[in-house]
Amino acid sequence: MTRTNILSLQFTAAFVLALPLLLRADNPASGIKFDYSKPAGVTDNSRNDWKSGRGGKQDGIPDNLMLRILCPKHTGLTVQDHPSIFWFMDKPVTGKYKCRFSITNPNDVEPLFEKDIDPKTAVGIQRMDLKDLTKPLQSNTAYEVSVTIIVPTDQPNEPHSSAEIKRIAAPERLISKLLTRPTPAERAVVYAHDKIWYDALAAISDQIVADPKNAALHQERAELLRQGELPDAAHYDESLAK
Repeated sequence: MTRTNILSLQFTAAFVLALPLLLRADNPASGIKFDYSKPAGVTDNSRNDWKSGRGGKQDGIPDNLMLRILCPKHTGLTVQDHPSIFWFMDKPVTGKYKCRFSITNPNDVEPLFEKDIDPKTAVGIQRMDLKDLTKPLQSNTAYEVSVTIIVPTDQPNEPHSSAEIKRIAAPERLISKLLTRPTPAERAVVYAHDKIWYDALAAISDQIVADPKNAALHQERAELLRQGELPDAAHYDESLAK
């Protein structure tokens, strides 16, 4: 392969992967079906969900609060160096609490990224766009992403959910398929088929942002969430389609 061809391929890959919203976001193809399954070689049981009933009651924190990173129970993949992470909280947390999102490289002492969110309003399916990361995610490194309700130090049981994300190089076949898909919803199907969880969820969510009242899109995202073993978030998404 000539140097010119290599540069052309690199430019195409960067264009497709780093600028997913430049393509049209309207009129997604009907009848889109997701087919996500676990990638080979990833870690099982890497997602930690907050379960109701842990510890004593805390004012402002519902007893049956549901909090979880929207990732399968295994490590989820991305081909983006600045991906988006999603989580789900079913009820507001009131009082003097903070909801803290963080992403951590296991080889570093300090978080790669950390941000506080108001837990009174961070209800439903939430998104954290990591476009402001000072450092891109390193390839083939599993990072921990977490959401924690910060409580006073004398109350050690903090509602917390964590999961793993791992960036991989985009296969050439993936790039080729993405170039033929004009909408985020269609690209979401491609990502899901290639077992790229985080980017599939981000792409279908991009389509929902462009057409938030489209009930079929919420149904499609709910199906992807079910395939990722996230039935509660899927049920919530289906409620938005009614």
